[in-house]
Amino acid sequence: MKTFKKSQITEQFLTIQGEGPSIGRPAYFIRLAGCNLWCKWCDSLHSVDPHQFHGKTKDIQFEEVPAEVPVIVITGGEPTLFDLRSIHDQIRIKNPNARIEVESNSTVFNEDIVELFYWNLSPKLKSSDQKNSMMDSMRLDSIKDWAKYCLQKKNVIFKFVLAHENDFLEILELVSLHGIPKDKIYLMAEGQTQASQSLKNVENIIEFAKKHNMNYSPRLHISLWEKKRGV
Repeated sequence: MKTFKKSQITEQFLTIQGEGPSIGRPAYFIRLAGCNLWCKWCDSLHSVDPHQFHGKTKDIQFEEVPAEVPVIVITGGEPTLFDLRSIHDQIRIKNPNARIEVESNSTVFNEDIVELFYWNLSPKLKSSDQKNSMMDSMRLDSIKDWAKYCLQKKNVIFKFVLAHENDFLEILELVSLHGIPKDKIYLMAEGQTQASQSLKNVENIIEFAKKHNMNYSPRLHISLWEKKRGV
């Protein structure tokens, strides 16, 4: 698996967490550049596609991390490709008490660092349309390790982005196959526009969540700002 020697980012900024269990809380985002998957509906291509971020990245400015913000989010791209322990230690110098969340596609399970963070895992479903069999295998292989871990620990949740009717069935298959606790699952609607997050578009997801005792998560940042960056 390709890894990145240097933790280059495309942006870092103060905002609110837009989805998952910390939704609405003040949060400082650090967005790393580089990913090991390629999703056809990716909303962060400026940090995934090297053609877009080449020559436009920078080092993390740890001195700019707020000392009292309650949530710090390391996102990407795919953060597990980088030296997360070092990033964690640098953040802790500036902010020793924040909840540090990692937004990951769940393709990498690293037991050496897993307890350092709160993990917002977003396994990509078949509708993400991975380009080759290796990427598709990577998409699935580590889910079982994360599922086993979350049966014992409370610092991990699974966020599924739904883009197709078949996604509902696939989520149930993954729950059955790997024993993912339903109360650790958050369901979200794919889309990069306010209309994609409207009640009309998410109502079937909400009904599915109610039926199967899962959580529904809005994507507040999309509802407020759509594709605008740095907010």
